[in-house]
Amino acid sequence: MSRKSPAVVVARTGLVAQRNAALAKMSKSLLAVFSRVEAADGQIAAAAMEYYYDVGVELNRVAEKPNDYLTPEQIAKGVDAMALLMQAFGASKDSKTRAMTFARLYDRRDMARLLDTKSKNFPDFKFQWAHVRHLISVDPKHENSQLRLDFENKTRENVWTPNDLADAIIQHYGGKRRNGGRPLTAPKTLTGQLAQVIEMSDLFVRRHKEVWNGEKHSIFVNIMNQPKTSLGEDTALRVTTIRNRMQEVRKAADEQLAMCERTLQYLEGAEEAPAGASATNRAATAVARAKSRIT
Repeated sequence: MSRKSPAVVVARTGLVAQRNAALAKMSKSLLAVFSRVEAADGQIAAAAMEYYYDVGVELNRVAEKPNDYLTPEQIAKGVDAMALLMQAFGASKDSKTRAMTFARLYDRRDMARLLDTKSKNFPDFKFQWAHVRHLISVDPKHENSQLRLDFENKTRENVWTPNDLADAIIQHYGGKRRNGGRPLTAPKTLTGQLAQVIEMSDLFVRRHKEVWNGEKHSIFVNIMNQPKTSLGEDTALRVTTIRNRMQEVRKAADEQLAMCERTLQYLEGAEEAPAGASATNRAATAVARAKSRIT
């Protein structure tokens, strides 16, 4: 389902309507509580963005003039100041690198725009650091990128979550980007490939049974046990996103199951693999045939 589909628009519009209806019924004292909490949320989002920006500015100073932060002996030995910092940061070095990119691509006026400019249709929308992490992956070599600004504007007006923004960026680049990470590759050996499928399948099933949907800890039951007015405005959007992902998982699982059935038939001698066909064509044919048997 597209982000611009009627269902998504209705869901987002419905959240705004629910909010306005609840505000209209609040007493002055309750409205004051709501206003204080909402203001605190905004301050937290702004503080996180400003924190990473300041970190980026500080680290960029070191990157621009590394010798200012080394002793003469270290300079003579060719010590890398930034390498020392990143080694010390350890597991958090990736966030520090993103902070440096943020401070390089955005000046403080740009950051103020992110923090202060409101969405026309959804005035409660706020940019988060998680949004910025994806925005800085767009055209990262250019400080003034119209493409990055376009994604920023679309995020604001469509009330995209960070995951929505990441998906839009991936689609723009032809589905080849993965949030700045390494491209996915198959293990080099057949045994490794099979082991990977088993490992990833086990992980999904375990999380389904033990984390997401157990007898006493179903995330969906937890939601339905709460009054609607106590839930965050993005709850419906997140559940919609999960539903869309699960539809993709179901489709992928059907295709994998069909391929397993066909492969087992081949291994058990029921039929031979089609000769002279490419791997892609064989896979497509196998899925179609096996699906017809299963259904």
